Amino acid sequence: PKTSDRKKFVILYQQTKNQLQKLVEHDKHKMMTATWKAVQSQLEVIEQKSRQPQVNYRRLNEELDLISKDLSVRFQELKARVAGKKAGPNKEDAQGNKKDKSKEKTKEKAKTQEQKQGPPLKADPNFIDFYQLLGIKSDASEADIKKAYRTKIKEYHPDHHDASTFKWVKEEAGRMTQKLGEGYEILRDPKQRATYDKMRKQQG
Repeated sequence: PKTSDRKKFVILYQQTKNQLQKLVEHDKHKMMTATWKAVQSQLEVIEQKSRQPQVNYRRLNEELDLISKDLSVRFQELKARVAGKKAGPNKEDAQGNKKDKSKEKTKEKAKTQEQKQGPPLKADPNFIDFYQLLGIKSDASEADIKKAYRTKIKEYHPDHHDASTFKWVKEEAGRMTQKLGEGYEILRDPKQRATYDKMRKQQG
């Protein structure tokens, strides 16, 4: 019914606005300001459409749902960027010869460990948490991964968003479909999954 679609719209719109506000506050270094402004503009367009006489709340709800899910992915991207920033060189802390020797020992130990295990992976700002994207736990079984993938791919399939008036919605649906496919192929393969889990752990 149209009334229930309208109520859902009011709730979804407010939730998405709050979600965006939290991300803006979390982005203290303003790494993704352009992204947040773009999303804000999209929300303003949706609000304007909701005031039109012949408003299709169901379609607007689908667009809000997609924005919300995209913001969840952006949050993972922001976390990875922050982790990468923290992983940068620390300021030198001069406190005498004792600390210098301690640093040398630490460097030697790290060098030895690197020779044994290879260089540590750096935090990747473009790293995507496929577990979160699929909505599953890190110890999910192969059956759980397959089930989650089938559910998510139905939500994001571009065919479901052809009617959208927003070009970015269709593009985002295609991008998410591609990422879901990548995640599924990696997590369903034991060897690739083991390698990915190590990378994921490195992201912090």
